[in-house]
Amino acid sequence: MSKWHMQKITCPKCGRESDFKVWSSINTVIDPDMKEKVRNLEAFRFVCPHCGADANVNYGFLYHQMEDHIMIYYVTDEESFKTACEMLSSDYGLDGKAADLGIRAMKGYTNRVVTEQSELLEKITIFDAGLDDRVVEIMKVIFHVQMQQEHSGTDVDRLYFYQDENGRFGIQFVKEGKVVATAGFERKLYEQVAEDFGPKIRQSGLSEISVNSDWALEILSGGRDA
Repeated sequence: MSKWHMQKITCPKCGRESDFKVWSSINTVIDPDMKEKVRNLEAFRFVCPHCGADANVNYGFLYHQMEDHIMIYYVTDEESFKTACEMLSSDYGLDGKAADLGIRAMKGYTNRVVTEQSELLEKITIFDAGLDDRVVEIMKVIFHVQMQQEHSGTDVDRLYFYQDENGRFGIQFVKEGKVVATAGFERKLYEQVAEDFGPKIRQSGLSEISVNSDWALEILSGGRDA
């Protein structure tokens, strides 16, 4: 199901209050238009009816792409992160807040928890491209190491997967919120990494609720979830 409620938002420019629709869960089968509104950040956009000021409202919600058996819970604080991980773990019962949102780990589903809007959008892009985000995260670490080796002393804050308008894949290197470099790659390279690291992924014992650079580093180092 999809669920939302109206919330009072104080305009950062004029200080007046207005209603804003806040989603607690979005099902892209029930509300297909919301998929694009999440991708283009319209779901977070507040436009003040009094002064016209435009602002991004940061709030967490469950993104349920039911047609592809994907659940991504976007959270904005540590407490919500812990709760979301419990909700989407395989041994969590359907009660409390989980029942209110209709959340439970379901067989055959990919369940993830993310902590930034940019990470939510990246996950959606990866899954829509038909790729495994676990493999992509490993590739990002490999690309990062290669960049450091080839450009000693140069570092970036984040790496993001992207797919351009022609369907080509690539990695963006981001420093202080700006893309400073990109590196494209062919599906053949992705498939090779998937083949090389598939056994490690399957045998790692790591939780896959939060798949990010830290998770990928654990895989590459041969670590095991405590």
